[in-house]
Amino acid sequence: MPLDRPKKFYAKNELARRYATTVRSVERWIAAKRLPEPDLELPNGRKRWSDELIERHEKASTASVAALKKKSHHVNTPSAA
Repeated sequence: MPLDRPKKFYAKNELARRYATTVRSVERWIAAKRLPEPDLELPNGRKRWSDELIERHEKASTASVAALKKKSHHVNTPSAA
């Protein structure tokens, strides 16, 4: 039975393209822990993020934003008295 392996690994410039931003912004997101730590480091020290890691991160981020919106809507909704 074959192991499930990531189909793609992203470099910083590919993440920047994916999110329509600059490489410098991706570097800031990494430093601020807004992106997960890479799951692969090449022998030359360059880092790579698997498609699975990025997709899990995006799903978790989307769920967090949705929960915050729901909570904020609930708090800001006037109660019927």
